[in-house]
Amino acid sequence: MIAHRPLQPPNNTSPSLELAELRRRILADEALPLKRRGDVGSSLNSLGKVVGLMLESIAADPVAIRPLLKGKTAAMTGLEPGRWRNVLADLSFALFHAGRVTIPLRIDAPPSPAWASLTVQLTDKHSSYLLSRFARCCTLLGVEPAKVTDAFMDGFLIELQDKTMVAEPVRMHREAILCFNEAVGTVAGWPDTRLTVPDNRLYYTPGWEIYPASLIAEIEAWQAPWIGDELFANLGHKPLSPVTLASRKTHLRLYLGALVLRGIPVATMTSLAAVITPKLAEVAYRFHFARAKKTHKHSNAAISRVVTAIADHWLNFSGEPLKAMRAMRKQLQLPKVGMTDCNKARRRSMEDEGRTDALLNLPL
Repeated sequence: MIAHRPLQPPNNTSPSLELAELRRRILADEALPLKRRGDVGSSLNSLGKVVGLMLESIAADPVAIRPLLKGKTAAMTGLEPGRWRNVLADLSFALFHAGRVTIPLRIDAPPSPAWASLTVQLTDKHSSYLLSRFARCCTLLGVEPAKVTDAFMDGFLIELQDKTMVAEPVRMHREAILCFNEAVGTVAGWPDTRLTVPDNRLYYTPGWEIYPASLIAEIEAWQAPWIGDELFANLGHKPLSPVTLASRKTHLRLYLGALVLRGIPVATMTSLAAVITPKLAEVAYRFHFARAKKTHKHSNAAISRVVTAIADHWLNFSGEPLKAMRAMRKQLQLPKVGMTDCNKARRRSMEDEGRTDALLNLPL
């Protein structure tokens, strides 16, 4: 069995190395075939042209190089897709050869016998591709299937970010976890460990876990009448779809988060009545308006609709408070000016009679 090698943090004390010097070392390394040296040297030159920088100014470090390549496709570089893939693979090889990465983009070594006996059983094409590569990565790191835990995956993410040329390390890390969990119980001999799936969504406002339990309970009670029920489906309320319910709750979270970020103590947020008042609503709306660089956005309008509905139908506002809430909601609504520019562009493509005919005749 291959011994487990604990993942180490990146070595920030290693001597600096630029791609120009790395290229010279590769070309002078007689342990490599002459053609291989020439291919790598050419690929590094092509990389410099693509990013518009001299190789002397580019550190031979994945963390420094990845932002330079972010979003670049073969079409954007002017290279053929196969050539662009080779450039990236040769770059990864050169960094691996110099000890700057631990896992190259192209792993020629097969997975360990333990990993191979599991991955050969995979039938789903997507899972098979991801887990086969993950298995080879683990083999390079000296980690067998039974050693894959949350702690290892935390270290594996650091390894992907700091010691590989993987374009999207966070996404690869999460997809590996999802595929690993899918194999639990479906592949004979697969470890029973279910890994924790990271939530990589970017929240600029806090999650629900920070709020008092009494507020969370009231929010659940507010939504309860709108949840569909097979037996009592239409007693007082028309059930809403799960997507609509989730959207309303998300907009309420954004409203509460704005209050937190404006300094309202979380401890005081014990009920909907405590957090929804005309004064606090103005604070939250101004926060989102400022965050949108003082432009009206659909999100702020949606937040105001949800908050005003709670004030009107759940908290039973009346008189001046309800009038103030409705006035702010009206002020935040975007005027209807027809289709958006994006939809207009999509609609414009259908002005071609040939495309219209193709669409109408598609069922035939």
